[in-house]
Amino acid sequence: MKSLCWNTRGLGSPSKRAQIKNLISSYDTDLVIVTETKLHISSSFNLRSIWNKAGVKFPSLNSNGYSGGILILRNDINFKVASYKEENHSLSVNILNLDGTSWWISSIYGPSSNKDRVNFWDELKQLQSLSLPNWMLASDFNIVRWRLETNAKKLDKRNMESFNDFIQVNGLIDPPLSNNAYTWSNLRASPTFSQLDRFLYTKNWELIFKPLFSGTLQRTISYHFPIILESQQIAWGPCPFRLNNSSLKEKDFAKNIHEWCNNTIQEGYPGYAFIQKLKHLASLLKNWQAKNLSTHASNRREIL
Repeated sequence: MKSLCWNTRGLGSPSKRAQIKNLISSYDTDLVIVTETKLHISSSFNLRSIWNKAGVKFPSLNSNGYSGGILILRNDINFKVASYKEENHSLSVNILNLDGTSWWISSIYGPSSNKDRVNFWDELKQLQSLSLPNWMLASDFNIVRWRLETNAKKLDKRNMESFNDFIQVNGLIDPPLSNNAYTWSNLRASPTFSQLDRFLYTKNWELIFKPLFSGTLQRTISYHFPIILESQQIAWGPCPFRLNNSSLKEKDFAKNIHEWCNNTIQEGYPGYAFIQKLKHLASLLKNWQAKNLSTHASNRREIL
């Protein structure tokens, strides 16, 4: 699985959305988390302006005026949403894999003011009871963990301690960036650098997805680098059945299809019954084709 997280500092500009779309397409992502959208996103929002892929769905947390806003995009073919929860600074989604595995993704946009951070840590603590044990968090936490994660002169040690306590209490893993030390810069003549964006996940989540790589991608917009987390390829399920062209030439193929279709009865509403009938037909074809191929292979060995 490939996950991309980016604080884009707005999605209103068409040119900005085009650059985001190019990055998502080139990286071939499965899950995209966008923070600080600065938008109220409705069902009429043009998803294809960001991710031109079939089956893309989203829940979103709307912005508060001209700040904040979270968007989580995923491929609905591979990931189904069971439920989601909106909070002031986070959007959490309960996702079901095709094999039925349930896990939570929480997208975070941390506040910058100390007054709001008290409620922020309380909000994250409440999420833990909802999301554990299979939990991944991503986005801009707006705080560093250690002195070496920033070149800023002033440090918010109290909130750094709260952040580290939250990670430790929940047994979260903080994968190091493989190609960068920072994820944000103010881009001034004498710039400040900090690692404000990161992925965190539990041990249980790690066992499911087996993450291999965490790093940054090229920054074309925003003060933030997009960050990525790449896992081993997920087994999305059994390979689809394919009917060989040679099977169509078998003398009893047409007769079998006619009999199987007429003798297969499925109950339920028409759409459901039709799908179940096709599944049953595919199963019969698969067994018949395997038997024929085995017979042909045996005859070939006798001839040789």
